[in-house]
Amino acid sequence: MTIYNGGNGKDIINGGSGNDVIHGGNGNDTLNGGAGNDQIYGDNGSDDITGGAGDDLIDGGNGPDTAYYSGPIDEYTFFTSGGYLNIVHLGGAGADGHDRVINVERLVFADRVIDIGSGKNIPVAVDDQVYTNEDAGVVSSGPTGVLANDYDFDGDALHVTAGVFVGTYGTLTLNANGTYSYVLSAAAQALAAGENVVDSFNYRVTDNDGSDTGALVFHIAGVNDAPTANPDATSADENAIVDFDVLANDSDIDHGAVLSLIAASVPTGQGSVSIVNNHVRFDPGTDFDYLNDGDTFVVNVSYTIQDEHGAQAHSTLSITILGSDDGHILTGTDAAETLTGGNAGDTIDARGGDDTVFGLGGNDVIHGGDGADSLSGDDGNDTIDGGSGNDVIFGGDGNDSLAGGDGNDVLSDFAGTNSFTGGAGDDLILAGAGDGPQTIDAGDGNDTIQLSYRSFGSTITTGAGSDTIELLYADVGTSAVTVTDFTPGAGGDRFQLGGDDGALLSLLSGWDGDSNPFGSGFLRLVQSGADTLLQWDQDGTAGGVHWDTLAVFQNTNATAFTDANFLPGYPPDGSAPAGATITGTAAGEVLVGTAGNDTIDAQGGNDTVFAGGGADTVSGGDGVDSLNGEAGNDVIHGGNNDDQISGGAGNDQLFGDDGNDDIVGDAGNDQLSGGAGNDSLNGGAGNDSLDGGDGDDFLSDFSGTNSFAGGSGDDLIVAAAFDGSQTIDGGDGNDTIKLSYRSFASTITTGTGSDTIELLYADTGTAAVTVTDFTPGAGGDLFQLMGDDGALLSLLIGWDGSSNPFGSGFLRLEQSGADTLLQWDQDGTAGGANWATIAIFQNTDATAFTDANFVPGYPPDGGAPTGETITGTADDDILIGSVGPDTINALDGQDAVFGLAGADTIYGGDGLDNLNGGDGNDYIDGGNGDDDISGDDGNDQLFGQAGNDNIFGGNGDDQISGGDGNDNISGEAGNDVITGGNDDDVLRGGDGNDSLDGGDGNDFLSGDAGSDVLTGGAGSDVFSFTLPTTGPDQITDFASGTDRIEISASGFGGGLAEGGSVLLVSGANPTASGSLGEFLYDTDDGKLYWDDDGAGSDAPVLIATLTNLPPLAPSDIYVVA
Repeated sequence: MTIYNGGNGKDIINGGSGNDVIHGGNGNDTLNGGAGNDQIYGDNGSDDITGGAGDDLIDGGNGPDTAYYSGPIDEYTFFTSGGYLNIVHLGGAGADGHDRVINVERLVFADRVIDIGSGKNIPVAVDDQVYTNEDAGVVSSGPTGVLANDYDFDGDALHVTAGVFVGTYGTLTLNANGTYSYVLSAAAQALAAGENVVDSFNYRVTDNDGSDTGALVFHIAGVNDAPTANPDATSADENAIVDFDVLANDSDIDHGAVLSLIAASVPTGQGSVSIVNNHVRFDPGTDFDYLNDGDTFVVNVSYTIQDEHGAQAHSTLSITILGSDDGHILTGTDAAETLTGGNAGDTIDARGGDDTVFGLGGNDVIHGGDGADSLSGDDGNDTIDGGSGNDVIFGGDGNDSLAGGDGNDVLSDFAGTNSFTGGAGDDLILAGAGDGPQTIDAGDGNDTIQLSYRSFGSTITTGAGSDTIELLYADVGTSAVTVTDFTPGAGGDRFQLGGDDGALLSLLSGWDGDSNPFGSGFLRLVQSGADTLLQWDQDGTAGGVHWDTLAVFQNTNATAFTDANFLPGYPPDGSAPAGATITGTAAGEVLVGTAGNDTIDAQGGNDTVFAGGGADTVSGGDGVDSLNGEAGNDVIHGGNNDDQISGGAGNDQLFGDDGNDDIVGDAGNDQLSGGAGNDSLNGGAGNDSLDGGDGDDFLSDFSGTNSFAGGSGDDLIVAAAFDGSQTIDGGDGNDTIKLSYRSFASTITTGTGSDTIELLYADTGTAAVTVTDFTPGAGGDLFQLMGDDGALLSLLIGWDGSSNPFGSGFLRLEQSGADTLLQWDQDGTAGGANWATIAIFQNTDATAFTDANFVPGYPPDGGAPTGETITGTADDDILIGSVGPDTINALDGQDAVFGLAGADTIYGGDGLDNLNGGDGNDYIDGGNGDDDISGDDGNDQLFGQAGNDNIFGGNGDDQISGGDGNDNISGEAGNDVITGGNDDDVLRGGDGNDSLDGGDGNDFLSGDAGSDVLTGGAGSDVFSFTLPTTGPDQITDFASGTDRIEISASGFGGGLAEGGSVLLVSGANPTASGSLGEFLYDTDDGKLYWDDDGAGSDAPVLIATLTNLPPLAPSDIYVVA
């Protein structure tokens, strides 16, 4: 360190390169520190001081001193610290450092002179440098902003010219106090990693003396951004390789980014994928060969792209695979499976197992292989071979070739010109094509061949075995069927004349159905050279149709044919059928009789018997048998077990014997006897005799003049014949006898027990029913007035439905000698009809009849019904009250209770009960369990109690309480009071002015029609409005944000949409302003209106009044469909 002292006088001192200490002393000195960190003191006098390079301390001392700086003023920044003015050189043309200055009155810069303390200096604006990166988003200044490094030598307050300035990479908001915020724009995001840019803004700082301009410079560094991978889509045929540039629509915001495809994959079994030259290459292989023409399948290729800095993005390439008809080769396994071809010609080998094959379109070749297969060729000209096993083969459309192979196969085809080969086994061949002849080789076994009439020009080779041919729906002029190898005589082949719908005999016109058609001019055999012709005359020799050939039996002699060759056994010489004796076995089997008088003993097993024509005798024996007499006067015994017996045509004698038998007489005057068991007997057409025998039997007949004997047991007898009177004996037991009005001239003997008689569809002038032994009084017989459709009371005109018809002029009992007459006046004494007798109760006293004899229990003296006390059991009961005020306690079980008319009291008890009060003011208590309760007509009191109940009030002003459980309650008609009780209930008022209270739980309340009062209670409740015009209602406890008002978009209209928001205007006297529907809520009185056209011409409609005046938000109103 060198110390210089100037002393007195005008000294010039240069400090040199070191850290000097210079004192000017007295006089006007010129002092230059030179290089180094110097200390310069002017002392006394007007001194000129230059600090030079280095961080200098300059003290001017006494006198007006001047400090000199080599650079322009904008290369420096200024601040005051510890009483010193700090002048910091920021770099540039000048060579100064960081000086501390005191007692200096003037500063001289290369471009500017500052007179410190003069009060006339303009401020100094120093440039600001800010460093950030593209992802900073917003860059904000400190509390002083750009003024932090600006200076005013007069100490004046500084201000910045404020504004918003848009730069290249962002927007600057500059405030008057110097603070700022800089928001980076999307342009900054395009900067690449390592890229640096500046965004510079000039600003002006001002004091009382003027202004200066500085620069605010943002230095922005680029940051790498991940690329964007956009989804791609294309399509290709099922076997086409796809080469796709997925990068073509991908991007990277960064400048000059280089993208690469680095990974791609597909789900297993959906082809394969690789990357070739930054492209996705997809190879479907054979994975989509199963697609048919028009079928599609979408494969989603997942891929990943990457930029040069390693940032990645993922997306998908969706490839729609287009199916095509290329034919498939499908091979099964030894297991059972389903194989499905395409629309081209497939080759399918099912191999072992019980397979199901569908060829679909194309000319398919199908091999069933082993197993019981189901093979369908469908469209196309198919070739199908069943292989071994009992196969079912269907050709479908086209000209097909079907081969059954081994086993008992079913071959069918109903379109095209086809060939059938049955192969070994007992095969069924159904050739029903409507557009071409068929070629049939039945093969070995006892085969059955059925042809429709449009396939009659076909050729049949029956093959070995005893085969059966049947022609269905023959017509005059039909081409003949040619049979190449028919074997006539016993044990030979057979031609089926009757059986299925459309069989030959069913098409004859004028045949009596029993005589031999070969002898009555309908069928004949004619020798034609070496062949025998089967001919028919459809309407017989007496008609206008002539003989026509149906079948040609090649290389046969007509005289060799016998009744064994024509089913059901008609001799071709025209003689009467001989009949047969047929004996079954202990196994179940199908036994078919002949056209003659057969004796058939089915013996054991569950047998099916078709007796055929003639007077047959049939015995079912043991087993559950189906016995059909068909034509002729047959005698049939069911034997043991539960048999089905059908008499068919003729006057038959049918006996069920043991078991619960089902016996139908069919046509003819039949005798039916049920025997032991609970039998069902139906006489069918004709005048029949029905005897139920033992057991609870059902006897019915709907035509003819019939006799019924119920026998022992509780029988149901329905005599609904329209063309004759009936004779009925109920027999022992509690029987029910129902007659239709055209059988009213019948005679009924009820027999022992408490029997019920019901007359259906009575009419004025109907003949009376005579009851020979009706027992009046308690415990006696009953006359049913109400129940089924057409019951007596339902036919009355003008009856109110609840009053006693005996007291209101519709029914009466009259004594006529020893008999009592039941009479009716259909339209009452006030109408034009007269009294008519509908029943005569022989040898009875009218005064002995009570309400116990009429169902429902109307007293015949016209008095009011008294009602009954009925108690159920712990089982599932059906309890039916009377027309009086009944008390019914169902107890446990799942009970069904019907109170009928009267003010009934019903207790369901435990269990899932169905409780119906009927007419009258009823009291119903469901008890525990999920009950169904219906009050029907009347002012009812209905209580669901515990359980999830369904309650319906019906007509009348009802009081309904759901109790515990999630109940569903509907008041229906009337002014109802409904309380949901606990849990989550659904309450609907129905018609009328109702009161609904949800109680606890999250309830749903809908007042429906009428002005209703709705109280949600505790919980989050929904108040539902379907139409704006069904109210208005009152809501007493709406809670905004908890409860909800539900509005139907379809019912309210006005542009509402399901799940959409609503327009709500709230306030005092609110009005609508838009063109769509708006809700208006008047906060003064709680009234909620709906204006469906906003400010349009339609007036607002009051929906509801929220009486507790809650706040209401649009979110409180929810729109449903």
